[in-house]
Amino acid sequence: MRPLLAPALVGLATAGLVWQGCGGSSSSRSGGGGGASPAPVPVAPGVSARDFLSDATYRHLLVEIDHVQGQAPSPAALQVLRTRLEERCNKPDGVTILVDDAIPPGSGVYSVAENRALEAQHRDHHASGTTVVLYMLYLDGRSDQDSGGARVLGWAHGPSSVGIFRESIVASANLVASSAEVEAAVLVHEAGHILGLVNNGTPMVTPHEDPDRRGHDVDERCIMHWRIETSEIRTLIQHLGSVPTQFDARCIEDLRASGGR
Repeated sequence: MRPLLAPALVGLATAGLVWQGCGGSSSSRSGGGGGASPAPVPVAPGVSARDFLSDATYRHLLVEIDHVQGQAPSPAALQVLRTRLEERCNKPDGVTILVDDAIPPGSGVYSVAENRALEAQHRDHHASGTTVVLYMLYLDGRSDQDSGGARVLGWAHGPSSVGIFRESIVASANLVASSAEVEAAVLVHEAGHILGLVNNGTPMVTPHEDPDRRGHDVDERCIMHWRIETSEIRTLIQHLGSVPTQFDARCIEDLRASGGR
């Protein structure tokens, strides 16, 4: 992995949201959630949930975000993500969101393997010392798992790794919910999978996993409902009159039982 951490602060979008560019020194190369070396084979989201939730090993959470040129994240969406992580992760030293590299456009259609390859090339930070790291990569184009008019808006594909399809998110917005609101929901949803929801590394206190959609909540008002990470979010928004923004009570119960807040 090439060192890309900038030595100087370029700008500050909002409290706790740091925007940086290329160049500088690299960080530790330990694993995403548990501090070990990156696994040679893909590891499922949720296996490092306790590292993100508890302060037993890591007291600080860093969210590193790279993006394809032209696909920069919405500051408003990032603020929602930061707020939800602060609410649910027990991190006495806080949550920092670092918007790092703008990378060249890609093929326009991405598989999980291609997402991982880009992460391996551009990710700078891994868990080290008292800091655990969540990595998010904003991609251009779409997922190879899109089918017909149905689009994937985001996916969690490792213990600390998330891919975001911003163009598909923008296309899924409507008069009820702006693209920034949809983006915020997708970010929190995918972060929820990294935190082990639902029944995907963080055990359930009370059963609430959708039997037909593994890893998702049965409650359509919960941000962990399956429609949040697909273009089906439009149907959900139209039905509810707004986009969900919160984990439901049963998700929060699960997170607290595993060391979260």
